[in-house]
Amino acid sequence: MNLLLIRHGLAGKPDANAWPDDELRPLTPKGRKTFKHAAKGLRSLGVAPARILASPATRTLETAGILSKACRLPASALHVLSELHHSRSPSMALSALAKKRLPRSLALVGHEPWLGEFLSLLIAGDTRAGLEFAKGGAALVSLDGFAPRAGRLEWLLTQDQLAALA
Repeated sequence: MNLLLIRHGLAGKPDANAWPDDELRPLTPKGRKTFKHAAKGLRSLGVAPARILASPATRTLETAGILSKACRLPASALHVLSELHHSRSPSMALSALAKKRLPRSLALVGHEPWLGEFLSLLIAGDTRAGLEFAKGGAALVSLDGFAPRAGRLEWLLTQDQLAALA
């Protein structure tokens, strides 16, 4: 299985006046524009997930929507998975994913530091490897299944590196 991990694009700064519920904080116009270029770069790498799962936060859903359009996926290919929320543990998400029937090519869109910890769990068996995703950055992992140490990191790229490939 190929698993694409993506951190949401550039979002507005946390502001309790503008977004009393931080889950509603959206991507900025620049965040939408720059991630569109990054998504084109992903497509040029031949990365084409059959399904996209995203954290329920607005900024991750917007990022997932941009990816979905770039990959020409139907709206039905995008789903919310609450276990991808940054308040949940990466091991909880791993367990939830292991129980699902999933396609051979999947994308997860989430938050940092959660994504780095999740990637660490997949490739090293615990969450302490110190891996980090830049905003709009992505990693490709080859997986034998959703279990600790079941993955192999193929690449980890920033949004700018992805956009340069477009």
